[in-house]
Amino acid sequence: MNRRANIPTQLRKFCSAQCGSVITEFALLAPIVIGFMFLSVVGFDAARGLRQITTASVVVSDIASRFDFMDADREGEVLATAAALLGRYADRNDYNVTVSSIANEAGDNLDELEVVWSFAKNPGTELATGALQDLNIPTINEGSSVIFVNIELDYTPPFNVSGGNDMIALKDSSIRRPRFVNEVCYKQPGQATICSNNN
Repeated sequence: MNRRANIPTQLRKFCSAQCGSVITEFALLAPIVIGFMFLSVVGFDAARGLRQITTASVVVSDIASRFDFMDADREGEVLATAAALLGRYADRNDYNVTVSSIANEAGDNLDELEVVWSFAKNPGTELATGALQDLNIPTINEGSSVIFVNIELDYTPPFNVSGGNDMIALKDSSIRRPRFVNEVCYKQPGQATICSNNN
């Protein structure tokens, strides 16, 4: 019994024609190739966004470490610098910048670290002393302090690849010791200057 005899003539011609097999292969592979191309574009753009965040955190921590004191005007300059360095990622995504002064008042133990002052782009997201346990903070000598900058960005790809929520959380942080003073204190007009007990 010949099995080919049972296959309709049109289908038999289609299966034996090279043109038909090329069209079938294209129909099967094209969505995969196009999807891979879109994912590559999203991955590259997200990697570039992470590089922008890393650059911004390093530059902002370096600028803040050069101040002899911090105040509301300099706070605005620091946040504006971060936004400028993030560029288009700051324009089209939700982001937050947190700048903090962390001091070691008593000893070399992480339990002795204290957040002296902190400000953030989004109010209510300032760094608290209790959150220091979750951070990778290097050893700070007794009586010393560091400037800690953390930038978080909810990256949204330029186009929706999966059909759902494509938001990717990107973040980076940078730590710098003050350059010209032992500690960068926060001056408030008409109020006491915020410093650790080391000063």
